[in-house]
Amino acid sequence: MKYILAISLILMSFLFGQDEQIKKELTEILHSQIQYLHKGKIIKYYQFYDKKSYTHLHGGRNKDGKVNFKKEIKRTKKIFKKKRKNIKYQQDLKLSIDSLLDFKNITILNFKEFQKKYESINKYGFIMKEGDYYVFLNPKKESYLSGAWHGGIYRKIKGKWKIVAGDL
Repeated sequence: MKYILAISLILMSFLFGQDEQIKKELTEILHSQIQYLHKGKIIKYYQFYDKKSYTHLHGGRNKDGKVNFKKEIKRTKKIFKKKRKNIKYQQDLKLSIDSLLDFKNITILNFKEFQKKYESINKYGFIMKEGDYYVFLNPKKESYLSGAWHGGIYRKIKGKWKIVAGDL
């Protein structure tokens, strides 16, 4: 009985440690992604999305959950080109992303944690699965990045974390 208990405790601590490592990795990935956006490197920003199967959880432009990434990239470039003319935006570009986003209050939930808190996601053909992680980061209110959900539902695909669902 003692051996079973000891093995159970070891397994639980290993799984907890692994989950914490994944959450740290996802935080670093999101930090890198937002850094690309902040620097205006739009194509690099979108490399974190699984463009083949990404689902827009609020329906997207056509209200079917599908995203045309070529149009989305073009739209984002246009927005940032327009913002570059804004003096406040030019000042914000000189700031670090850590001063614009609140990484201390990032929410990262594994599949089971997400189910306990929100049930599950089953929208527009997307189904959240075991191994998926929900990542949510709020910008600071005065940030030019406010008004957007930074993060999404991450899934490991071919050894890399990709955003498979969210709200672009």
